[in-house]
Amino acid sequence: MRRASLILLVCFGFMLALALVRAGVDVAREEAAAQDSAALMARLWRLQSVPASRIPAELAAMQHLSDGIRHFSFELDDARTGRRLVGPPPDPEPPGLLRRWLSALIPYHAARPRQTLTVTRSDGRSFRASLVDNPSSERAEAADNIAGICLVLLAYSAILWIGLSLALRTAFAPLRLVLDTVRRWQTADFAPRLPPMRVAELDAIGRELNGLAQALESGRDEQRQLSLRIQSLQEDERASLARELHDEFAQSLTAMRANVAWLQRRATDPELRGLAADLDARCADLQLQTRKALRQLRPDGGVVGDGGIQLELMLRSLVDDWKKIPQAGIEFDCDIDVDGAAIPRGLALAIYRITQEAVTNAVRHAQASRIGIRLLVRRPGRIRWAVVDDGRGIADLDEAMRRGSGLGGIRERVWSHGGTMHVDGEHGVTLEAAFPWPRQEAS
Repeated sequence: MRRASLILLVCFGFMLALALVRAGVDVAREEAAAQDSAALMARLWRLQSVPASRIPAELAAMQHLSDGIRHFSFELDDARTGRRLVGPPPDPEPPGLLRRWLSALIPYHAARPRQTLTVTRSDGRSFRASLVDNPSSERAEAADNIAGICLVLLAYSAILWIGLSLALRTAFAPLRLVLDTVRRWQTADFAPRLPPMRVAELDAIGRELNGLAQALESGRDEQRQLSLRIQSLQEDERASLARELHDEFAQSLTAMRANVAWLQRRATDPELRGLAADLDARCADLQLQTRKALRQLRPDGGVVGDGGIQLELMLRSLVDDWKKIPQAGIEFDCDIDVDGAAIPRGLALAIYRITQEAVTNAVRHAQASRIGIRLLVRRPGRIRWAVVDDGRGIADLDEAMRRGSGLGGIRERVWSHGGTMHVDGEHGVTLEAAFPWPRQEAS
């Protein structure tokens, strides 16, 4: 409002200056016309007494003066012959289309009867002077004034519009910053904050939005910690189940195989020996399935050294397990380079689990024939992970994210560890993720 008031004041001053200049011009014209009228009347009076030889010069001077008078016309005729000696100039055409149009719109009033004065010289010669209303002159002057007012209003409106536009653009410029900051918040980047603003209302809105961003950031951090805690509890539960399988079920299977072996040595009946052999084969297959379940439940084998979990060995073991299944018919391309980095156990298990889920989805749902696994670790920097297959792709990515715990679970694990994820399902499926460098490694 201060800017708008200043603009209005400047426009008013500018228009007042123009009006004063125009008024000065009009006053000067009126003064000149009044002086010409007075001089014309004086020469008309002198016409009675000047020598006859001076009459043509006086008539020429009177013609010149009559051209400058305004609002009425002066005519001088020879009273005896009626010949026009001094006459008004032809009515001027108002210059410009706007002035001519305005002049045509001004109402026309009939001229008043002319005022006539007879001047008689001593030599008997008489002159008849007439003053006649000149409405065309008045109309032209009125049209000129209206056109001037219109142009002044147009200039005033243009200057006012430009000034207010600049003022509003300057006043609302902080809104662009607000929109850009809110867009970044929509991408879960809550680091930006709105600076103080000169407009009180916008500054109050900015403070409230900053508080909202702080609350969202705190909620996001709490949600991420909760997700990490849930994943940690899941891994602990898997580890506990793996221990139970190893300590109880696996040992019971080993004892059963020992008993079956004793039966095979002592049995003399061929039918009993065949039954014992079949029981031994079933126990062996059950032991194999138990070992596979133990590797899935606890891929690190429970060994955590100073260098962290050997993620590369875990991923290559995962690939080897799939290669041992001839029915799958999958060709694997494994490119893993961890650069000897010590990756924390939680992050390593998360990378293993998302790889395990991605490969399982590619084999079971995408009908892929080739799967590529990429893991690149560089210190200090980011951990880049990708799984690419040549399967049938994903028709509706949003629906796939909402359905089940496959892609949604992968995205949840990536997000909980502070990573970003990109999915391309147009030609096959490409899953890419980038994780920030672990804090304990950065130190």
